[in-house]
Amino acid sequence: MASTLALLRRLVTEKVEFVLVGGVAAIAHGSASVFGERLASLVCGLMGQYRLSKRNTQRLLADVLGVDELQVGGSNCP
Repeated sequence: MASTLALLRRLVTEKVEFVLVGGVAAIAHGSASVFGERLASLVCGLMGQYRLSKRNTQRLLADVLGVDELQVGGSNCP
């Protein structure tokens, strides 16, 4: 993410017009997470209160919600 921020700063400094999409756009617009607030809260609860590992959290979300491509390593849990 640090290299992405450096690139964005450079684009702004050089006055290049660009469009942000996906997770980068969500973060740039103030979202605490690249996925929705409810899913972010669920991930935090599973890993915090219920002490599930990242791997088991991913497995549970895939089995129950069908969320297969979720990377929970970058979650911002309080």
